[in-house]
Amino acid sequence: MKARVWIIVTLCTLAALGVVAAEHKLTLVNLHWDRVSVEVREGSEASCTDRDLVGQRDLTKGQAWSNLPCGRPCWRKKLPGYDWGPWISTTCFSKSETYAIN
Repeated sequence: MKARVWIIVTLCTLAALGVVAAEHKLTLVNLHWDRVSVEVREGSEASCTDRDLVGQRDLTKGQAWSNLPCGRPCWRKKLPGYDWGPWISTTCFSKSETYAIN
């Protein structure tokens, strides 16, 4: 009985500290271009265009966009003078994932 109580107290403490069931986060990094626009959407819809807009940002070379929600995210890029590229989507399995914008 004491072991069960200890496990429950430990799990509740870890959950309160954010260790258990932590929210997944995505980081996108621009390693290639002087400047690139990035649009991010999140949701469960099959089409990325139908998902909720998280935001749109311009990133300079070496700059990262961190702490994005990472359940089923989609992102696409737009280089100056070009149209938006195709959507890239993923499913996050770890607490923190980082992708280079290619």
